[in-house]
Amino acid sequence: MKKILIVDDEPSVVNMLTMLVEEAGYNVISAYNGQEALELARKERPDLIITDVLMPVMDGFAFYKELKKSHQTGRIPVLVLTARGQMEDTFKVIGVDDFVEKPSESKDLLQKISRLLKEEDVLQKKTIVSRKILIAGTYSDVVYRMVMLLKKQGHDASFVMSGPDLLSKVVTTHPEVIIMEVQMEGINPASDIIKAIRLLPRLHQVPVLLYSYFRVSELSNLELLRKVSATEDCQKKCLEAGATAYIGKFDDKVFLRDIAAYLK
Repeated sequence: MKKILIVDDEPSVVNMLTMLVEEAGYNVISAYNGQEALELARKERPDLIITDVLMPVMDGFAFYKELKKSHQTGRIPVLVLTARGQMEDTFKVIGVDDFVEKPSESKDLLQKISRLLKEEDVLQKKTIVSRKILIAGTYSDVVYRMVMLLKKQGHDASFVMSGPDLLSKVVTTHPEVIIMEVQMEGINPASDIIKAIRLLPRLHQVPVLLYSYFRVSELSNLELLRKVSATEDCQKKCLEAGATAYIGKFDDKVFLRDIAAYLK
């Protein structure tokens, strides 16, 4: 029987969810703040966690981040339950598996629980080779999202946000895959960084994957056209300098699919 941890500081909400989830055939354990939930998660290893965000002692954000620090709890699917539906984008950025606005429809909640548990079962059956991956990019929310997606797959992912840091980290950690923004701020041109990487004997064959990212809403039409043109030019130079492939504009829905061939 699958075990689900419910975390909310309101006893009435915990009781209601417990009844609903137990009637659906799951075993339930509960906690009333993030700290208590973290201790339970480490001890009980639930198959899924449903958590509120605004709680005393340790809130949902801090609880989620602490979960992800440990390999033992980092791969537990997390479903965020909150009355603040407008925060969904924030939750997605930090890598939460799904989101349900409170109060939620019972059918919707149970469907999401079932889907997440099925996805985790499939993931556990797959044989995943853990890779050491280094990400370099300008936007902190984007690179953090990449790191979280890769860690959920069992990879050892880290990131840097400047050219000098990228070279330093490459030399000291010897990553197995490098993913870098094609027009990263502070790297001009990016192709010079790739040439430097390829001069290192241990990194001759390491995949160097390029991606692009810019916020369309922040650019005028003319700025967007210039950005696209500059990206294409930089992409060409980087590939000539030794980059392995350009995977396109970052999209978290297809990111893992686009890089899968380079993680084998």
